[in-house]
Amino acid sequence: EMCIRDSCCLRVRDYECAVKAYRSFLAHRPRSLAKRDYRARAGLALALLGNKDARGALREARLSLGQKQGYARASVAKARAQYALGQCDSALLGYKALKSKLGARYRLHAMDIGRVELCLRHYRSALEQAEIALSVRRNDQDALLLKSDALMGLRRYHAAVAILLAVHNRDK
Repeated sequence: EMCIRDSCCLRVRDYECAVKAYRSFLAHRPRSLAKRDYRARAGLALALLGNKDARGALREARLSLGQKQGYARASVAKARAQYALGQCDSALLGYKALKSKLGARYRLHAMDIGRVELCLRHYRSALEQAEIALSVRRNDQDALLLKSDALMGLRRYHAAVAILLAVHNRDK
């Protein structure tokens, strides 16, 4: 019952509710079951990220991965936390390690990967990730802004400004 509530809080982006629910769940678990807490710890890591607590999220993601090495949800949380802490090299390595685990679902993380690539000034790769993100969600504002930033990095200013104008005019 508690896990359902945790997940629901995460889905509606009520991160404070999710953090409380996950912490309560973990606090009331018998020690004998502690090795099975990797799912709850990964969920807590994602909730902490939503609450802008990247250090706490990284700690929980690492605990989750310590309990179940290679757990995809914890790996994603760890990479997002590393990005939030400015550890872009580590975040990119984490996302690359996820590629084989996620298969086709890897495309769903194109925005995150693109932001990391942009952080590392890998503008061509960031542009590729923006295109992938746009293939998943056509006309997504964040993906368009990522594409514009990547184009700016590639010094393709006219194309970047055209995208920014299109986003601006669409929001009117």
